[in-house]
Amino acid sequence: MKRLFFCLLGILLLAACARQPIHVPPEMAPRVDDVLPSSCLAVFPQGSWQLVHQLEFSSAERFSSRLIGVTILTADGLHCALVSVEGVTLFEARAVHAQTLEVLRAVPPFDRPAFGAGLLADLRLLFRSPAGTLQPGRQPDGRDVCRSHAGDGRVVDILPPVDGRWQIREYHLDRDRSVVVEAVADNRLGRSGIASSLVVQVRGEADYELEITLIEATVVP
Repeated sequence: MKRLFFCLLGILLLAACARQPIHVPPEMAPRVDDVLPSSCLAVFPQGSWQLVHQLEFSSAERFSSRLIGVTILTADGLHCALVSVEGVTLFEARAVHAQTLEVLRAVPPFDRPAFGAGLLADLRLLFRSPAGTLQPGRQPDGRDVCRSHAGDGRVVDILPPVDGRWQIREYHLDRDRSVVVEAVADNRLGRSGIASSLVVQVRGEADYELEITLIEATVVP
């Protein structure tokens, strides 16, 4: 069975234009809130799922690509694959407890050594809650936020759902890179943490955008 997800993120190593640092998270006013962290965690899929998506990738250099992907999320790991529109599996891998990725198939250029690690990081960002305790706070614009210091040079901010929309923002403190995920909940699936559409914007060494549209979501027994 083929599975996928962000096999495309990080594949193009393009030169970035000079810019102001984008890896510094905004100031957060701390607050005491026992409810907010639960609301933030609700943006992540609850339970085990098989998800099929259409992926549309575009870069600042006007390179674009459309692919189909499937990902399976379970309590003890994940299984993902990247598939061409013709049905050819370009990349397939699995990870136990989302820690170590085992590559099962990789067609150039998806066979690059750093590709698997980038995939695993992207999957964690979208589908797994950050490690450690979420710190509730408030942004300068007044919106609630939960912040996690990952301990590996990353800060992850989760903006809980408002009218079925939420954001995940990742800042890399050790390099000029940030990732913003805009998500819209799929009302058909209730409070499952599964989005009907996501837009991933990456700024840093390479600027690109990934539009993700949910085709099918199936509960895994």
